[in-house]
Amino acid sequence: RVVLSAALGIHAVLDITDPCHGAKSYVLQVEDSLPCWLLPAIGILRAVAAVAIFSDNPDVVLGALAYVSTLWCGAAYYHVRRKHH
Repeated sequence: RVVLSAALGIHAVLDITDPCHGAKSYVLQVEDSLPCWLLPAIGILRAVAAVAIFSDNPDVVLGALAYVSTLWCGAAYYHVRRKHH
């Protein structure tokens, strides 16, 4: 949980602050493939998931893990579609 939460926290900060510096958009070669509000919105949800993973309620933990799994599967698809790898 700690490692996953740390990864979520790091990516959340990068996503939320992307409109200020554009670093993640540049590295991902976003151009016009994503709306400008999407990365900050994902970042906020990642931050929520990073905290929710430590909940005592197993349903909340399951929901956070389901969100993270879905998000990273979509990210893998995005990278393949954009021919990053």
